[in-house]
Amino acid sequence: NPFYDDAYVYGLAIDQFGAKWMWGSYQFTGMITYNDNGTLDGTSDDTWLKVNASSYFADKVNTAVSDGLGDIWVGTPLGPRTVYNPKVPEKSVRTCYNPKCNLEGLVVNCITIDPVNNKWLGTTSGVFVLSSDGSTIVEQYTVDNSPLIDNNVTAIVIQPFTGDAYFGTNKGISRLSTPFVQ
Repeated sequence: NPFYDDAYVYGLAIDQFGAKWMWGSYQFTGMITYNDNGTLDGTSDDTWLKVNASSYFADKVNTAVSDGLGDIWVGTPLGPRTVYNPKVPEKSVRTCYNPKCNLEGLVVNCITIDPVNNKWLGTTSGVFVLSSDGSTIVEQYTVDNSPLIDNNVTAIVIQPFTGDAYFGTNKGISRLSTPFVQ
């Protein structure tokens, strides 16, 4: 890693092209992409790219995931972002930035993709489920309307064969049955 001195990796996602998307903190709070181009033994064709968090309209990247269409969904302290062309990781758009689906300013801790390509955003304000194209809020779960025991959701795992969604919080784990199955 040519950026080792100022980048600690806290998370990792892999896109459809085999590129590894890494984020962390310390002196560097953006993303680093690395692609070995299928040749782990040789480094001559490896590519590295360092993308500042400002490219994601934020000061930090909290999480990232590749969805079923190959788009990269990035969670920041200022809302979700989407990279529609993973080959150009520094070009993103504000996601769900319309009157029907405005998540701008929301702290996104984690993102999980369910079997039908919905995006599940774990935030400091509960869980938001976005449609497969990200244009609509399908559902929102909070301590007031669901089994969540805390609105600050830091991890989400969905069991694809049962549709059960598990939410990790600082107060424990909650489970919710969903219709979204593989």
